[in-house]
Amino acid sequence: EEDANPLARLSGVLSQYQEVGAAAGPGGLDNVVIFVPLLLSLRAKGRCRVAGDERCVVNIDSIVVEIPGKEFNVDIPNDGSGFVDYLYLDEDLRIVKGNRGGYYVGVKEAPRKGFLPW
Repeated sequence: EEDANPLARLSGVLSQYQEVGAAAGPGGLDNVVIFVPLLLSLRAKGRCRVAGDERCVVNIDSIVVEIPGKEFNVDIPNDGSGFVDYLYLDEDLRIVKGNRGGYYVGVKEAPRKGFLPW
């Protein structure tokens, strides 16, 4: 979709995952996008809070681009806030609709160690 999250539309994205809660700190949410394994990744660090039975409000505080041995902070292109509405949620599967109209499916996996696997 034209109005969907620009990270979700980028070509060449190998994988995308989220670290929520304990992995990202209390109330934390890290959205990680791996463009080129072991060479280029992006991490949007933020906070999330429940805003009703079906909505979670997300505020992105910082964006970090990482290449081997270096990190670069990137300006947030807007106010960094948004929300997701939960359409389905169980222990292993999450389906949400974002405030820009995109649909996202998340599958629970074991926690990852570190930003990039090196």
